[in-house]
Amino acid sequence: MAKDANNLNLGGEPPIVLYSRQWEENPAKRLRVIDPLERLAASGALEIHPMEEVFRPDSGFERRRVSALFLYVLDFNAGSPEVARGLRWALRHGRAVLCDTDDQYLIPHGASPFDGPLDPHLPYFEELLKAAHAVTVTGDALKEEMQALNDRVVVIPNTVTPAHYVARPAGAGSAPKAGESLRVGWCGGPTHLDDLCLMLPAVAELQARHDFELVLFGMFDEEMSTLVERTRELGAVGGVSTGAESSGWIDAFRRLSRALEGVRYRHVPSVPYREFPAALASLELDIGLCPLHDTRFNRCKSAVKFYQYAAAGAVTLASDVEPYTHEPCCRTVNTVESWSMALGRLLEDEGFREACRTQQRKWVSENRTLERVGPLYEELLTQLPARVRAAFRAARSG
Repeated sequence: MAKDANNLNLGGEPPIVLYSRQWEENPAKRLRVIDPLERLAASGALEIHPMEEVFRPDSGFERRRVSALFLYVLDFNAGSPEVARGLRWALRHGRAVLCDTDDQYLIPHGASPFDGPLDPHLPYFEELLKAAHAVTVTGDALKEEMQALNDRVVVIPNTVTPAHYVARPAGAGSAPKAGESLRVGWCGGPTHLDDLCLMLPAVAELQARHDFELVLFGMFDEEMSTLVERTRELGAVGGVSTGAESSGWIDAFRRLSRALEGVRYRHVPSVPYREFPAALASLELDIGLCPLHDTRFNRCKSAVKFYQYAAAGAVTLASDVEPYTHEPCCRTVNTVESWSMALGRLLEDEGFREACRTQQRKWVSENRTLERVGPLYEELLTQLPARVRAAFRAARSG
C-alpha cells in the first residue's frame, strides 16, 4: 500500500478526482461540486469519477491516479458505505479530501430548519468536516463557523451561468408592456417560509395602491392554492400534526397561509435544477425579493438568489442582513414600513429601477460566474493534493 501512496507518476495523464453520486441533482451540490468538476474535466485539467463505482467491493478500478476526493457535506451520512470506504482509503493513502458545505447544519437543535430528519447524520457530517484537508464555503460567516472544526477553510462564492438565463437584453428597460402589470417575484424552498412571511404585509399594503403581480416560485412541486385554503380551514397552529420530524415546516406553512390573506399572488411549482434557470427567466420578473430573518443559520447562507435574479434580468431587493449586507443589491431593514418604502420606490420609479437592474446585472456577470470563480477550484484541486502528499510522505519517513 505504501508503494501505491507514494508512486504517483502519472505519465502525463490528468489526475483523477472522485465525487459521490449522492445528492447529484441537489441544487447546492450542483453549483458547488458537480458544475466546477465538470468544467475542469472538460478543460482536460483532471478526470472525474463517481466513488460509488471506484469503492465497490468488486471494483477493479486502478486507484493510482486518484489525487483527491471532492465531497459535499451531505454525501457522508449513515447510508453511504462507499463514501465511508473512500474516505478511509484517502486518509490512509495520502490523498487529499476536500469538503464543501453551503449551510451550517451543525447549529444546535431548535435553531435550524433542518432539525429532525438530519439528526442521525450530523455525527457523520462533523467527522467529514474535521477530517477534510480543506473545507470550501460560500461566505465569511460560514467560514467562521467551520473554523471551529477545521482551520483550513476557503471561501469560494456561489456562481451563475448567465447564458442559462434568457434575460431581457441589457438596456431594454423593465417597464411592462401595454396592458401588463409589473411582476414582483420570490423564489425559494420550504425552509424559507417564515422569511417569505416577513415582507408579505408590505406587499398587501402596496397592492392596495399599485397594480402588480406577486409570483411565488418554488417551495413545492405542485400548485399550492388548494393546500393554502385547506390549511386555513384547519385553524390555529398545533391543530394538526403528521409527525415531529415535519411539524416545524407544517407550522411554518400555516403561518404562511395566514400571511397570504389579502395578497394577490400566483404560485409556480418547483422544477428540477437543470430547468431552473430557464424557468426563472421565463417568469420575466421586474423585481426579485430576498427577505431573510437575521438568524445564525441565515447569516451562513449565500446571496445566490441575488445572482440568479440578476442573471434573469430582475432587480433585487433584499433584507439588509448577512449574506446580503455587502452585496451590491437594493437592501432594506426588516420592518413592514421599510419594506413598503423600498419596494414602493422600485415600483414607482422606472428610472431608478432600471439603473439598479443594469448595475446589478453587470456586477454579477463580472464577478459571480464560473468563468470568474472557477480558477479558485482549479487552484485548490491541483495544489492541495501535492501538499497533502508531501505531508503524508514526511509523516511516514519521520
